[in-house]
Amino acid sequence: FLRHIAYDSVIFGFSEGQLKVLIMKYRNTDLYALPGGFVEMDENLNDAVIKGLKERTGLHKIYLEQFYTFGDLKRYKPEVMKTILEANGVKKVKNEWMLDRFISVGYYALINYHDVDPKPDSLSESCDWYDINKLPKLMLDHKTIFTKALQTLRESLWKKPVGKNLL
Repeated sequence: FLRHIAYDSVIFGFSEGQLKVLIMKYRNTDLYALPGGFVEMDENLNDAVIKGLKERTGLHKIYLEQFYTFGDLKRYKPEVMKTILEANGVKKVKNEWMLDRFISVGYYALINYHDVDPKPDSLSESCDWYDINKLPKLMLDHKTIFTKALQTLRESLWKKPVGKNLL
């Protein structure tokens, strides 16, 4: 994988006047996060995001937009990733790079949440829809990422035809 680069996806689901977001809960922890992942050495960033979204939603043709890059120092907390890895029995030596500082590229997607049967990744015990006003406490800066994505989505509704993807 490319070191120090990650992506986080804010997957908005809309149906019957309700806006929800897909949130994962890491196995054997109380940590909640937006779906995200890493980019393989021989993979384009956008392809990695599309692959990650397909794995979690089963969908491959969805509206997807890059909205911001997150790189604040405060997002670097290696103990959080260490907790996740240890809770899943992953050996530290092999995955030491996962404890490094990451810059994350934020994407948002718009889908009809009734079209999706959410699937957790290999480190997660659940992947579920949450009302945007009733989110669990998100790890690291994921609340900031969610808030920025929601702000961008709201602004885009007036500037771009993104609403068509929800209709």
